[in-house]
Amino acid sequence: MLKGNLSSFSLISLLQICDNENKNGAIVISSPEEGVECGSIYFNQGTPEYAYFFDRQGIEAVKQLHLAGRHDFHFQEDKDSPGNNLKNDLNFILLECSRHKDEIEGYMEKLRPVLKKRFNADSVNLFTYENKCLRLFAELGPILDFGEIEYYEFVNENRHTFIFFDQNIAAHVQVETEAKLYTDEIVSFLREKGILS
Repeated sequence: MLKGNLSSFSLISLLQICDNENKNGAIVISSPEEGVECGSIYFNQGTPEYAYFFDRQGIEAVKQLHLAGRHDFHFQEDKDSPGNNLKNDLNFILLECSRHKDEIEGYMEKLRPVLKKRFNADSVNLFTYENKCLRLFAELGPILDFGEIEYYEFVNENRHTFIFFDQNIAAHVQVETEAKLYTDEIVSFLREKGILS
């Protein structure tokens, strides 16, 4: 049975295996801590047909999964696809995932020092949909449309976490600091820079 963790087995490798073996079914993605299912990619004779990951659908879901951290996966045979939101062939999907990741790495190298200097942030990284935030997303996902929410805030003891969806790279960015982040100030700054709409 094909199963493991995305930290040690890349999504691109999984897609290629499913293609080479003409798989029918789905790669099911879940959180390592709680085992909560949060996404899937469905295949018909090895061709990816449908994907979702939290609030993302189609190619956007696959690209976010390619960026995701250490989620567990397993292949479930003969799981029927709920539709067809992946219209491109596998080579296009793989190229898009690689291009998106390279673009984000370059962008983050520029964004990270700006946010660290402006808001005294300890860390600025891509959000990997893990831990307590993951549980919140999984529980509220069916109720709320996260595509309409621009940012989230979490305060845990002395840590302040601010997560926003950067429209320039179509990915969530997580800012962490020990100092209090003033929401109006950071939102205003992100809008001024064209990061938030």
